[in-house]
Parts: sequence; structure tokens; C-alpha cells
Amino acid sequence: MEFMHSVIVIKVSDRRKNAKNILKILTGFGSIINTRVGFNKGDEEGIIILNLEGGGQAIREFKEKLSKEKGVEVKDISFD
Repeated sequence: MEFMHSVIVIKVSDRRKNAKNILKILTGFGSIINTRVGFNKGDEEGIIILNLEGGGQAIREFKEKLSKEKGVEVKDISFD
């Protein structure tokens, strides 16, 4: 199995509307999330920084699923 370390930053617009779906995705991929730090500006927008460790396929699927959510922007740094 391909093992990866990845740091991603997620920007969530309109937190009140989008937070529930994002939290559902984070919970579903909880086994690859090593560290999670969140910052927000009220209900307007939030930033989540994640340190991921796990199989490369799981990390790619996680980033793809997040990227498909409306109001979400994902940036990453990956180390093989």
C-alpha cells in the first residue's frame, strides 16, 4: 500500500450553509486525519488545516470529495 503524508488547507465559504456537509466528510475520513485545526470568522468563512497520514488512494479520494462541495476550496502539500 502506498503511504502518504499530506497537509491540506480547506477554505469554507458560507459556513452556516456548508459546515454540516464538510463535517460529515471529515468524520467519514477520520482514520486518515492526524491533526485538525480550525479558524473561523463567524458564519462567513472558515479555514481548516489538516495533517493527513494514510494510504494514498484514501487521501486522494478525501481531497476529491471535499473539492466537489460547493463553497469549498482545497490546497495541499503532499509528501510521498
